[in-house]
Amino acid sequence: MQIVMSELRTHTNLDPSRVINDFVASVANPRQPLHCTTFLHGCLMALNWKDSGLANSEILRTQHHNLYNACMALLTAPRPHEDFEYVGSETWHLRKDITEALETCHCDTEDAFVRQVHVVSNSARPNQGKPCSYSDLGQLLFVIIHNALQPARDESIHKISRNAAKAARAGKQVMWPTKPQELLPYGAKASVEALILWVGIVPHAVSLGMLGSMLEICKKQIVPYIVGSKTLAGQLASITEIVWMVWMVQQQAPGRTNVTPTECLDDLKRIALFCHMLADLCYEMELKKFAVGSVERLLGMGDIVFKWLPGLQASIQPLSISAKQDIEYVRMYYTALCSLVHRYFDMPFDSTKYHPIIVSNSLRRMAQEEDPLVMVFQAFLRLAGDQRCYAPGCPNTFASAGRKFNNCAGCIRTPYCSKPCQTRAWKHATVPHKSICKKLGSLADLTSLPSKLTDPMGGVAFARAFKAKGIDGAIAADVAVHMKNLLKEMDAAIFLDESMSSSDKSKLLQQSASQLAEDTAATTASLHLGEPQVDP
Repeated sequence: MQIVMSELRTHTNLDPSRVINDFVASVANPRQPLHCTTFLHGCLMALNWKDSGLANSEILRTQHHNLYNACMALLTAPRPHEDFEYVGSETWHLRKDITEALETCHCDTEDAFVRQVHVVSNSARPNQGKPCSYSDLGQLLFVIIHNALQPARDESIHKISRNAAKAARAGKQVMWPTKPQELLPYGAKASVEALILWVGIVPHAVSLGMLGSMLEICKKQIVPYIVGSKTLAGQLASITEIVWMVWMVQQQAPGRTNVTPTECLDDLKRIALFCHMLADLCYEMELKKFAVGSVERLLGMGDIVFKWLPGLQASIQPLSISAKQDIEYVRMYYTALCSLVHRYFDMPFDSTKYHPIIVSNSLRRMAQEEDPLVMVFQAFLRLAGDQRCYAPGCPNTFASAGRKFNNCAGCIRTPYCSKPCQTRAWKHATVPHKSICKKLGSLADLTSLPSKLTDPMGGVAFARAFKAKGIDGAIAADVAVHMKNLLKEMDAAIFLDESMSSSDKSKLLQQSASQLAEDTAATTASLHLGEPQVDP
């Protein structure tokens, strides 16, 4: 296929049509590419060289989606278990004989174009002359996809197809990705699990940054597979430590590394995006599942970052406004994740063992958990932003259904994927929606909550309106208890082991329902209506 791209520039002026077409054809079978890793790396580097990569990215996103689809296929293609070997710390890598076969060159080097592509790859890597490693290729794939997803992050995955069709009808250029399948080509579970295996092969900040972008776009659809990983929490801590150690080396012996403090901050911001999405999207049970076995490492990671940030800031000269904002972003979302982990695992409030920032924010969260106004506002935020069906036991999300769900006509807040789900939720044995529907709607109306609630800082206005209107505190307490129990019920259904029998699943759900019933009285009694503790 001839590609007409007058603005597309390639390194050493390689023919862009052939670069793209050869790459796409080579990885038609992602497990057995037609060319070696050096050739594949060279094709991508030719299109993503330093001085033209970002400009080319915008052109390729509009004019040649197949290149990105091919990259995603390489990153997400599932492989059989026997293709991997255990390398320790619950980490699996592709077997050495397989990577060596992929790296060994069998390309037609009689072809001048093929030879030049190899030269491009060699000139882009420090180990010139040696075959491109499988991990080097993976890192470049992560960079390319991460850069492409940055402009798409404002769109949820269920909107991608609709917005692409709308742009096409209007005669506008359609940007990649155009449909959910392009981000999750082998389905959500297989695609995300393959990406997580790649993070073990490419332990780099950009790997976590791309997963953060995927979470920001796909939201709840991929959360179960992210938190279900036994390796990601430890890798999050390890990759943070690697970035810190690179900075330390740069400070102590500047000539030993070409990495600048600004580049270290860029890497930290990529990792912070992943922390941000975990803190925003995960419920307590989900985050506990993610962090179990790595709690001390994650809290130690926070200690490193909080002690490091002042020095990192001082080493960036001149310090721009955007750099200050990036440092604050990093501080904010490492704080959010680490304090949640500390709180959910009931760790000691010992500021000699854990960083004072973590301890103080964990204490604040504990206080907020006893304030029904905070709990109610957080419930409204989740109802507005979760993009999932709120019938207990239903796994459907906006992304999996490819559409936005209708809200309950009574409270105008609670989304359901179908009439049967709404009916089942209305009559649920433990957390029936009929018991709370009018109270939810009344609270939203009396406090003038917007229907599209997105700003966490709006909690202050909510608390003030609640007090000003003289709303009965019992209503807030009822809503707080109901929503807390509803989320527990939904979590119990989501995290049932897939290998469990139907009868075992039913027993576990019944036990969960009984526990919720026992907890309700105690939870209600613990709630009080003192001064609102919503963050200013």
